[in-house]
Parts: sequence; structure tokens; C-alpha cells
Amino acid sequence: CDRRTETVMALGLFPLPDPETLASAFTELKELLSAHGYARVTALPFPGKLSHLLYEPGVFRRLVANKPNAYESSPLAPIYYSRFAKRHADAYVLFRAFSLGEAQLTTVLTQILGEASYRRLAELGVLAEQGQRTQTRLLATPYGDRIYFHDVNSIDEEEKPDFVFLGRCSMRLAGQVSQELGDQMVGRSLDLCTGSGIQALTVADRVREVHGSDVNLRALTFARANARANGILHAHFKTSDVFNAIEGRYDIITANTPFLLLREGSKARDGYGGKYGMEIELRLFQELGQRLEENGRSWIVASSAIVDGRNLLIEKLEEMYRDTKLTVDLFPISEYYSGPHYDVYEALGVERCVLYIVRSVKQGRPFSLTEHRWPPLVGAAYRANVTLARWRGRRAAVRAGA
Repeated sequence: CDRRTETVMALGLFPLPDPETLASAFTELKELLSAHGYARVTALPFPGKLSHLLYEPGVFRRLVANKPNAYESSPLAPIYYSRFAKRHADAYVLFRAFSLGEAQLTTVLTQILGEASYRRLAELGVLAEQGQRTQTRLLATPYGDRIYFHDVNSIDEEEKPDFVFLGRCSMRLAGQVSQELGDQMVGRSLDLCTGSGIQALTVADRVREVHGSDVNLRALTFARANARANGILHAHFKTSDVFNAIEGRYDIITANTPFLLLREGSKARDGYGGKYGMEIELRLFQELGQRLEENGRSWIVASSAIVDGRNLLIEKLEEMYRDTKLTVDLFPISEYYSGPHYDVYEALGVERCVLYIVRSVKQGRPFSLTEHRWPPLVGAAYRANVTLARWRGRRAAVRAGA
């Protein structure tokens, strides 16, 4: 969701050590980052374009309130960075290294991390020296008093099946679930397609039994190590393709499913959602009602292809759930069109895609579905961006054909 284009050198994934070594490395790095005030960088947005000015009021409000802006974009980011760097110099260096993935002077990074810790991370392949600078193969995203580690985006094509991703959608989902749960305690939670484990672990303080699953073994190792690093001992992770290896019912189910509409056979396991980008999420929704306890709730990141003006996700949910007792709300978080995949979109007749957080509540009432709408100005901005992306994709396709 809203992935950044990396300008740093593609280093590839660092080789995965044994689980105990990885958990120890995550714990050590988490303590080092925390000691230098890394939690403060959660309010800093990523560099953005002028078109992102429309969302600047929200970014600024969160910045002032020290609330998460991670993976949000702002054209005013350099101004915010300048002010932040004057007050928190070490945290700013760590932000550029472990949030933006930018190479830093080796001497400066060694001084901040300490020589012994720096060398241990370098020996694991997490840190890579390039002349007088060092670049990290591991990113760190703070949320509340926790830090979640995940892979850098700049990787090789053949590594994509193992890539552990954390981005804007994960942050939006974790934020909405936390806000709606409040201080309420629940019994069992399940996070499908868990990746780094952020959704499962963010609510762990309010859940007695935490479960997560993924088909990516590297992701499961990361999730367990993130749990250890953040002192969460009651989280359990296992291999499962959606619900295939999952038993029982849950009070809370979350998932940031792969939803991208890419070329058939894509290796991007973290993103490729199959036909229309919707195959994996529809498998999940098909079984969701049976896996929720009475009064159970779910929050799922899901994409809908718009074809001939039809919202395919809404059509499918109405078809699946019409005889259930689920109350469903669709909250939009993005609208997009991938110009580089113009041929795929056009072949399927996809005008654009809409990304939602889909909240479902099992509460004994007749089925209902509500699609919440953008404010008019925000909706117009997304449509303008979609039109521009489609135009660029068509132009590139024509040039390639010539």
C-alpha cells in the first residue's frame, strides 16, 4: 500500500540466522533505538509530492500530537526533519537509516549504536558497509512503545517470495483496530497474513491469547522475533494458507491480505492477490463468518476492482453474506491504478481499484453492508491521480508497442 520508490542501492535480504539469534538481534537493536528516542520518529512523515498537500492537515495534526505518520507522505517533510534534527540529532540519524533506508556515515552510526553492537549487526549481514557509509538491510517501524522490524523494500526479484513487508496499510489497520478496541479485553485474536506481526502484536495487551499465521516462513520468524523483542510472550505463530491450518473461532480476526493486481505468476508473495487482486481476500471472506465468535469482530484490508462502474468486492460480499448475521462496514483508505501494469488492468477492464478496511461484526442482526465515502475533495484528488496514472500507463504502452 503506497510503497515508496527506493533510491538506495539494492542490497537484497540479509541471510536469516537461527530464530534465537534473530530474536536476540531484534531485542538488542530495539533497546538501542529506544534508548536514543526512536519512538519520537513515528510522527515524521515520509517525503512526498505537491499532490500530497491535500492530506497535509491530517499529517500536521498527527505530528503536533506525536501520533503515527509512518508511511504517510508530505511535501513539507524536509521542514519537519530540520526542526526534528535540531532537537533529536541521534534519533534523526537513526530515522534516516532505519526508516528511510538511507546510507549513513559509518563513524556516526557506530558511535550511536556502539562499536560492539554495530559489529554484531554487520556480522549478521544486517548492516552493509559501502565505502565510508553504512546501509541497513533491516527497517524499524515504531508504533506506541514498540518497534517492529521488517525487510527493506529494495530487493531482487527472486527474493520477493520471502520478503517481509510493513507499510502504510499495516499502520492504518493497526491504528483502527487499537482505536476501536480501546481498553476492552478480549479472549482470542487471529492475525492472518501476519508478515512482521504488527497487527497481532499491537493489540496483544488487550488479548489473552494471540495467534498469527502466514505462508512465508521468513515472516513467521520475524513475527516471533518481534514478539520477543517487545516482551510479548503469549503470541503464537504458525504456518497457514489463510484458514487452512487454523482451528476454532476467535473474538478478533485481522488481516492485511496481499491485494495487488499484478501480472499472473508474480513472485511478490507479500502483494500479489491473484485475479483482480482479490483471490486471497475472497477466500478469507468466504470462511470469515464461521471463524468469528458471537459478537466477534474482524478488520481486513481488502481491495476492490471497479469494472464497468461495478464494485466487485461489494457484489461478492453481498452474495456471500446475504444469509448471515454480519454487519459489514467498508472504510476507504486509498484509490489507485498501476500505470506499469496498464496491460493487466486494461485486459480485465479495471478502471481503478479501491482499498478498504473492511470491518465485520457478528452480532445476531440481519446482514447489512455500508460503504463509507470519501469527503468530496479527497475523492476528487484520488480520481485525478488515477486518471494521471492511467494516462501514463497508456503512453508507456504505446511507446513500447512502437
